[in-house]
Amino acid sequence: MNAQTESHPQKLEKVLFIFYMTLLMGLAMSAYFTFQSGVENHAFVSKWLEAFISTYLVVVPVVLIVSPVAEQLKKITMKFFVGNRA
Repeated sequence: MNAQTESHPQKLEKVLFIFYMTLLMGLAMSAYFTFQSGVENHAFVSKWLEAFISTYLVVVPVVLIVSPVAEQLKKITMKFFVGNRA
């Protein structure tokens, strides 16, 4: 196997992680803020889905931009606490 073939599953794994993480976080956060806004029970689901769609359109690009920064911060933090053993 060459390096390109070996890295493909890792890229897919990262894309799937971002997809599921943003999906679950978007659903949870939009549900929480929809509930906190005092929406009546009969309108909750429609307002929640409306909030989720707008949230998801913001969350995905933010995660795509921020995840490399978070990865670098993780490495710096690990190096600080663990040293070169990480």
